[in-house]
Amino acid sequence: MNNKQSLEIIPSGGPLGAEIKGVDVTKVDTALFPEIRQALQDHQVILFRHQDINDPQFLEFAKFFGEIDLPRKTRIDNNPWIPEHPEIIVISNVKNDSGKEIGALGASEAFWHADMTYLDDVPLCSLLYALEIPSEGGETGFSNQYMAFDTLPDDLSARMQGHQLVHDHAHNSSGAITPNWEEQDSPLETHGAHHPIAVHHHATNRKHLMLGRRPHALITEMDLEDSEALLDDLWTHATQEKFAWRHEWKAGDLLIWDNWSTMHHRNPFDDSQRRVMHRTQIKGVVPH
Repeated sequence: MNNKQSLEIIPSGGPLGAEIKGVDVTKVDTALFPEIRQALQDHQVILFRHQDINDPQFLEFAKFFGEIDLPRKTRIDNNPWIPEHPEIIVISNVKNDSGKEIGALGASEAFWHADMTYLDDVPLCSLLYALEIPSEGGETGFSNQYMAFDTLPDDLSARMQGHQLVHDHAHNSSGAITPNWEEQDSPLETHGAHHPIAVHHHATNRKHLMLGRRPHALITEMDLEDSEALLDDLWTHATQEKFAWRHEWKAGDLLIWDNWSTMHHRNPFDDSQRRVMHRTQIKGVVPH
């Protein structure tokens, strides 16, 4: 294929992120993909602009990154999956004729988080394709958690040693309780996977923070007051602007991010404007 000669990787200029130019993802093959995979490992977030793909093509490209994750029936958010392609979840604020949202997450802010860290096997990466975009708002920010770990103050690093983090399963990334869970009164009631606060990356073996989501999280073998204090300090450190880069979406953008070594955040947008995106993710492994 001719893609290989024209592939160009342009770093964002921030602490993570790069655009890959000269590639039509529907024509990626086994000869070209290693360069794309390496770019993801090097830059943690990669962007392809001006893509024109249907759902089967989206899934075919996603399969290069690993086994595609199917919907987890332990959690239901408005049933936003595409019936013909249940590997794809619709991220949208658009409502159908009966007033029901066709997708998940609406138009509100999505707080800093990594996807589905409440599972034992944390998804490896996510792919998000933009079909319709509002005129402003809805930007997605990413934070480099390799850098966050490497720059931990000594006292903060010492306080977290020997502890694990309980990752909340009951709420989505906008903070809303999901329909098949009951609201909890205290983080002591949090249900979800237990992971080390810092883990070795599944592909690079570099160490990074894995914090998941701040609300309702709990650090094991600590009383609640100490757990909350340590979590507040970890999150203040991990979400500093010096670790972050933000993407302003255009229709046709395909963004892929490493779900382990990054966190992401979405700005709110005007709910009267349409935003329609398709997302899939790659099945995970257990962090260590």
